[in-house]
Amino acid sequence: MFASGDIASNADASQSGFAEWNVARRAGQDPSTQARQALEHLCRTYRYAVYAYVHQQAVDVTEAERVTQKFFAWFLEERNLARLTHANGKFRTCLLAALRDYLAIEWPGSNGSETAFGSDSECIYDQIWALAVRHEALARLREEYVAAGKVHQFDQLKAFLSNDSTDWVAAQGVSPLLKNPGGAIAVAVAADRLRLRYGELVRAEIARIVVTPADLETEMQHLFEVFQR
Repeated sequence: MFASGDIASNADASQSGFAEWNVARRAGQDPSTQARQALEHLCRTYRYAVYAYVHQQAVDVTEAERVTQKFFAWFLEERNLARLTHANGKFRTCLLAALRDYLAIEWPGSNGSETAFGSDSECIYDQIWALAVRHEALARLREEYVAAGKVHQFDQLKAFLSNDSTDWVAAQGVSPLLKNPGGAIAVAVAADRLRLRYGELVRAEIARIVVTPADLETEMQHLFEVFQR
């Protein structure tokens, strides 16, 4: 049976999270290690979204990887960090704007034009960005269950984060519990807690990469729209 104790929760997680992107935006003016580390961490987290965008430009895997590496080296150069000071409130759009600039100016195949980089590539970029948000939130959620000594419970219940009810029935170790009322109720309560905390952590992850509460709401809406496509 599932334990009734709550996993540590922080309803204000999204509000306390307005830190990393704010710190990173100061990297152009503040030579501190903290600002630089914050920016580099964000770049690592969302690196694959950049790679996916580049790879859509009819280049092979090796070339896409090379261009991606060169872009981040260029993006993190001191002379280019000044753009962060005047960036809008969203890391997602700042990174994409910088990538477009780099491809148009630096990539020989672009001929200085942005016309080759169309909406399909941006959709791919957004999809990978959204998956990265969910991955980060899921990783944090698992860490909380590990810290509480409930990793086995997490592994059993994580299927309930899916919108597909067939995944719920197939959840390892859960099916037998669903055959009796007491077990089914315990599973439902534990799954509800899991989904609620996961939602909080997704929101907290978005809060890391925006500047204001208004930006947070905009990016949350964008995240939902991406997964509805």
